[in-house]
Amino acid sequence: MEQRTVEVINPRVPMFGSGCLVAPGVVLTAHHVACPGGDIQPVTVRDKAGRTTQAEVIWADAALDVAARDERTATPGG
Repeated sequence: MEQRTVEVINPRVPMFGSGCLVAPGVVLTAHHVACPGGDIQPVTVRDKAGRTTQAEVIWADAALDVAARDERTATPGG
């Protein structure tokens, strides 16, 4: 079974938390980690193997404290 848990790192705050891969390249995570104060800049996503990539916001809801980020449309980072 593919590992679905990832680490979401927001270097501007700095803050980190967990995320879950809900589709290929799409991570569901907490809004307060991924978009604190409405920040929708890319964050870093790291998988259990230590691979990192940048992820863009594709949906966010502060009231529900959730955000979806898409690592398929971002440039790889590290």
